[in-house]
Amino acid sequence: MMAKPVIGYPRLSNYMGQFPEVAILRRFGNLGAQNLLYLQCELVHLEHQLRQVELADNQSNVGQKSQYAVDWFYLSQSGLESDRQQLDLFLKIRKRLREYNEAVIQQAAIAALPEPSAYDLNDLQQFLERPDMGPVALDGLDSLVWGSTTDPDSRASDLISLRGRHDEDSFSKWATEKATVRIFRWFGHKFTTPHPHYGEVVCNDRDVLEVTRIITSVFASLLPVASTVVLYIVESMAARLGIIAAFSVVFAVSLCRLTTARTSEIFAATAAFAAVQVVFVGTNGPHTGASS
Repeated sequence: MMAKPVIGYPRLSNYMGQFPEVAILRRFGNLGAQNLLYLQCELVHLEHQLRQVELADNQSNVGQKSQYAVDWFYLSQSGLESDRQQLDLFLKIRKRLREYNEAVIQQAAIAALPEPSAYDLNDLQQFLERPDMGPVALDGLDSLVWGSTTDPDSRASDLISLRGRHDEDSFSKWATEKATVRIFRWFGHKFTTPHPHYGEVVCNDRDVLEVTRIITSVFASLLPVASTVVLYIVESMAARLGIIAAFSVVFAVSLCRLTTARTSEIFAATAAFAAVQVVFVGTNGPHTGASS
């Protein structure tokens, strides 16, 4: 068995590598924006200089300068002459423009990364405060980045997660972040062993999500059946209409809590479900029981 990583960055990085959801870092959006602004400003000045040099060269009678704007060959050959201001300026712009474009793309990609969930951030805070991380897990200025369990609001305001949690529905999120924690806290030691490096019972979210998916699927299959059975048993038309309304409400709430459906999709699915119930009532009159 491999020895535990050294306390500090090695152990923290190993934890983040094992569980990417807690790979929480600063985005440094202010510094990134400042860098883009400086690059933009530099390019604005370089562009202004280039336009002035282009105009001067175009009006010049010296050599082939007047051809620079219409024939790249002459501009490229200006490097062999004593006056190559326009070419040097454009080559400098090319380098800065590549740096600027790369910075813009990187900032856009970083800005698209999700913020960490409160659950994952708290998990990281607890990890840094565990006894096996020593009395002081990190001692530098960066130790304040994630805040603490006693003062979670002291964290940096621009945190991102390298792999945010899936776009889970409310039920799955509750199961992975709350129910599972309580279950393993009470009974986990009875059917699994603690992680060899972290000393706690570890549960893979994929396993929990598979269970919630099965539960959701079973519920989705039983709801229409239950509605049909109740509508078949009840004879009063007024009661049937009330039952349709009640099951439609249950269906809509279930979509909100058990799926990630958008509002428009919930409206459409609920309308279809209600229509199926109405058609059933319309084609099946009041149940009179078996004939004697």
